[in-house]
Amino acid sequence: MTVPAPTTIESLRTFVPAKDFAVSKRFYADLGFTVRDIDAKLAEMRLGSHAFLLQDYYVADWADNFMMSLMVEDLDGWWRHIAALDLASR
Repeated sequence: MTVPAPTTIESLRTFVPAKDFAVSKRFYADLGFTVRDIDAKLAEMRLGSHAFLLQDYYVADWADNFMMSLMVEDLDGWWRHIAALDLASR
């Protein structure tokens, strides 16, 4: 007998590694994400209805293989926003 899988989920978030946790949190906050500390080594980064978990954990081999896709409606608008932040100088 096969039992059908539930058709809804409450949340699906990826864990993102951070080499420097404080700098990474500040970077995402500057981009516009809301930072919610879960504990000393884990923070939820939220923008609207989308979120991921930033972790104070770093393994170079794993981090070098990590990828995340972010699709936006207005790429030019995002680029202007990011350029105006002058993140490279910080």
